[in-house]
Amino acid sequence: AREPRRRGHRAGVDGSRLEILVDDKPGELLEICKIVKNYNVNIVSVVTIKNDAPGKRILVFKLRTKELDVVRKGIEDAGYKVLSAFLTS
Repeated sequence: AREPRRRGHRAGVDGSRLEILVDDKPGELLEICKIVKNYNVNIVSVVTIKNDAPGKRILVFKLRTKELDVVRKGIEDAGYKVLSAFLTS
């Protein structure tokens, strides 16, 4: 018998969650994805949220990694503001 597919953060995917403030313009999502790829980290999901600041959005990433500090530093070193970062299970 096949197990049903599970969804959401309780789907058994250990990893990390990052919230990043970006300019609301073409290419910002791509730039963050390139940084994550440089660390050979899989992106499980991504959501964008409108921010109160004009011209800004929040990118919320679910990553399959426990090496959160390394990825976070790479994003910050590229000039992006990480609003929150934590491990999930």
